Amino acid sequence: MTPLILTGRLHYRHLATDSNFRLCDLFPNNIICVLIPSRPAFTEAPRVPADRHYWYAQAQETLNKRLQYAPDTKPVAKNVILVVGDGMSLATATAARVLRGQRRGQPGEDTDLAWDTFPAVALAKTYNVDAQTGESSACATALLCGVKARYETLGVDASARFNSCSSAVGARVTSLLDWAHQADPPGDMICANPQEPLTHETRTSDGAVVLEQSKWSGIVTTARVTHATPAALYAHAPSRYWEDDSRVPPAVRKDCRDIALQMVENEPGKSVNHASHLLEVYNSIRDTTAWFEISSNISTSSGRNKRVDKRRSINRDTARCARAARALESLTQTKSVIMGGGRRHFLPTVTTDPEHAGREGRRLDGRNLAEDWVRDKRRRRLRAQYLNTREQLAKLDPRSVDYLLGESHALWSRAFLSETVSLLR
Repeated sequence: MTPLILTGRLHYRHLATDSNFRLCDLFPNNIICVLIPSRPAFTEAPRVPADRHYWYAQAQETLNKRLQYAPDTKPVAKNVILVVGDGMSLATATAARVLRGQRRGQPGEDTDLAWDTFPAVALAKTYNVDAQTGESSACATALLCGVKARYETLGVDASARFNSCSSAVGARVTSLLDWAHQADPPGDMICANPQEPLTHETRTSDGAVVLEQSKWSGIVTTARVTHATPAALYAHAPSRYWEDDSRVPPAVRKDCRDIALQMVENEPGKSVNHASHLLEVYNSIRDTTAWFEISSNISTSSGRNKRVDKRRSINRDTARCARAARALESLTQTKSVIMGGGRRHFLPTVTTDPEHAGREGRRLDGRNLAEDWVRDKRRRRLRAQYLNTREQLAKLDPRSVDYLLGESHALWSRAFLSETVSLLR
């Protein structure tokens, strides 16, 4: 039999570090597998200054130009919802338009997606200072921190080098969550009139200019909270892969904390409201089901800004999104709602996963960060609970807790895939 020759391209770092990419081992003997290591399109040196102030100044100049044409030169939003369709390129969006139209018996090319009808639409250039083809963590740093960075770095400016802790310590940048938390009012002002938000301009420690408002913050993600894109909101690391301490070189663990530990112990992670992974959120009081998926993440807020209106995605009808909104609004009747995780990065190696027999955590420091997270909240006199299953969430009275911490990646993927397939039929 003539052998089949299969060629492919892999990222060069995966060949060295991830056994999951040994694809040749998966093929039968009559297939010859040739894998060609592929480097990203790196440039010889950063084409722009590494200093974050370069990007702040550029953004300020761009905003000032746009505001010249705005009817209100000092607009103040009641709520800001940033929806990130991770990996959704122009080609993906075009294919979605065509598919949506053809499912309706139309040619498809002229079909509109939800954002095509927005009053203002813009395109962002996704690249890194040392790579023409950007990757998730550095692009998330640009999107959520306003600063272009190096390939596979997280929450740092371009002075930080990949895998170099010493270069990253002084390169940390603030994010949207930092700015939102700095804008929070003192505790005795939380009940201020929502029609009269407290606003004034201030400057963060790294020079970014922000408009202070009494806003709450939150995250909803269908990936791990420690994954590259959402982690840029609260973590700083010279490598996106440092999700737990087992991935951090032992010599630098004191100076460069892993991403999961930063979420539990560092600001802004320890104070942000996370909602993640639990695709089916059951509320026993209202008997409502909320569905999440990657194209329809909903960022919820709590306290006086707890209202969540109908949010539509390319494959969600209005009624279904309304049910999600009602469920989320019910959950946010508590002071704060946190559901999130990436459980394997929060549990020690000696701890078995409570839902998956035979699986253990990955932490080498012996810490159970889920338990540490609960203790931290209780020390601050906040009612906190860690949930392992949807059944536990179904039995939860949302008025009995201030913070919730939930599950991990695998739980949503099966439900997400089955639900998506049923929608496409």
